[in-house]
Amino acid sequence: MGDVHPLALHPPLFEELKDQVEVHDFSKYKFVTPIMKPAAMERGELLDGVMKNYRRFYMRKALFHYPWRGSGFRRRYLLGCLWAFLRTGFRRSFYDLGKAGYWGPQTKKALDWHFDESRTAALPAAVDWQTSADRAAQAEARRAALRAQMKARAKERSAARVGAGVDVG
Repeated sequence: MGDVHPLALHPPLFEELKDQVEVHDFSKYKFVTPIMKPAAMERGELLDGVMKNYRRFYMRKALFHYPWRGSGFRRRYLLGCLWAFLRTGFRRSFYDLGKAGYWGPQTKKALDWHFDESRTAALPAAVDWQTSADRAAQAEARRAALRAQMKARAKERSAARVGAGVDVG
């Protein structure tokens, strides 16, 4: 049994994007690893944009929010999160960015993602997958057809009784 593509868990999105997904090595599916090549930029440029936004958001938190919030456990927790983020950022172990060769905007053109090109998507598993909404709609359609069939049979039996002279009362 092959791996099921994570996008297959959302069939409309999977149908729309399945031709654009180039990486089927699910060990690389992390927050910052671009699995699709954007039309207007390189993967490194996309990663650099993601990291720029990440830095911009968390720098505000680091300077103006975390050190001044709460007291006791909450403050220690937030400062611990900040310390872990800074430590992984400097070591470049954050989402394995160092392994890919990302050290900032200056290296965005020279990244090596180490994608396993031998992996392919298991599309039949995605095709068979149905959402609960699809199953509910199919069940409702079956119930409606059954009700219509029962009403038609009731009319036939009633007409047969009238033709046989049975009091339908």
